[in-house]
Amino acid sequence: MDQPLMPGDLIEIDRVRFKHWAVCIGNGEVVHLVALTEVDVTNAMTDTEGEVRREHLKDVCGKSFWRVNNDQGLQNKPRTAAQIVQDALSWVDETVTYNLATYNCEHFATQMRYGRAVSQQKVTLQVVDSVKKVGLWAGLMGPLGSAAVSASSLGSAASSP
Repeated sequence: MDQPLMPGDLIEIDRVRFKHWAVCIGNGEVVHLVALTEVDVTNAMTDTEGEVRREHLKDVCGKSFWRVNNDQGLQNKPRTAAQIVQDALSWVDETVTYNLATYNCEHFATQMRYGRAVSQQKVTLQVVDSVKKVGLWAGLMGPLGSAAVSASSLGSAASSP
């Protein structure tokens, strides 16, 4: 995708299950947090080892769609581009605890841009966790109770923040 990039911009990259996030540092390069082992999306609270990398955006994206997404700026004031780039570069090659729910690539990117780690994807993970719990309760109640529990619980789980 040909979209103007400025140092300090947040890049949102489409992936199969979730979005991947990176921070533009200029010259077509980004800094981003990656999990070093496969992440278990069915257990969002599992910690794994992650690493912060500096790479070309085209290598990170491959054929995936990407876009500049600085929408967090509506709620948080961004730091200066120089601060963002300097901090992002200071993390390169660092090993970090990666956790889908508590510290993922979006947390890292927003921490660099705004000085505060935030992830909108965490809401999605909470819904997945709620659905898993509904499935457990439905299984415990048997076939007749499962339909009623699933229908009522899924409605409330999907609307929870």
